[in-house]
Amino acid sequence: MHLRRVFIDQEIPAGDTLAIRDSEAHYLQRVLRLGKGEEVTLFNGRGLSCTAVITKIVKGAVELKVGPCRRAGKSVRGFAVATALLKAPAMDMVVQRCTELGAFALLVFETGHSIPRSRGSASTGARLNRWKRIAIAACRQCGRDFLPEIAAVPGIGALADCFRNYDVALVASLCEGSSPLLELLNSEQVKGCRRILLIVGPEGDFSPEELHRLIGSGAIPCTLSDAVLRADTAAVSGAALMSGHFLTNAARATS
Repeated sequence: MHLRRVFIDQEIPAGDTLAIRDSEAHYLQRVLRLGKGEEVTLFNGRGLSCTAVITKIVKGAVELKVGPCRRAGKSVRGFAVATALLKAPAMDMVVQRCTELGAFALLVFETGHSIPRSRGSASTGARLNRWKRIAIAACRQCGRDFLPEIAAVPGIGALADCFRNYDVALVASLCEGSSPLLELLNSEQVKGCRRILLIVGPEGDFSPEELHRLIGSGAIPCTLSDAVLRADTAAVSGAALMSGHFLTNAARATS
């Protein structure tokens, strides 16, 4: 039986009694409709997960007895997705799908074509909190033990500065001469890279100046399809190709 998963933003010592409230308590009581004596899995998004048994339910709170715990090792290999800021429904979907596909980080940046635009730190903070909640729900559903790091990056220049944290950066581009992403992932230049950043622009694509800045900073242009994709479709399809690439390499390494 697949255990029901509950997010707890803290360390969870085995043998402790733990009371949870707010959204996760509501999830157990009203969504899953669980009762006393039923078993769940607690996870903290940083690799720790524990089995737990519900011992008490009151309005707005659930008490659990924590059982055995395990800590998953975080892989040194993986991919991150940098996406231009999109409208809420599309942006929410990108966060959800990229989390499910295993991106270890999501960087959100603005371009000249970005709609909507940030309206100060309060607006950015609210968005980051919303995206974290979406990522938690995605991890809860798909069984991943690690939440992606989600960060707002202030513009193309700051995004280019992030390239030093990756072995290679690939930018989705419609420009002539771009190689298909799958071809690049299997090339000698990229296939051995441990940390890859995939960059996807806004609806309407990057301006020529923005794309020139990214490529001039070392990003390799790539194509995701023979058609012009919506920005959210491009981000998710690119993440799916990256996920498959790392999954295949991991299977080869253990065979």
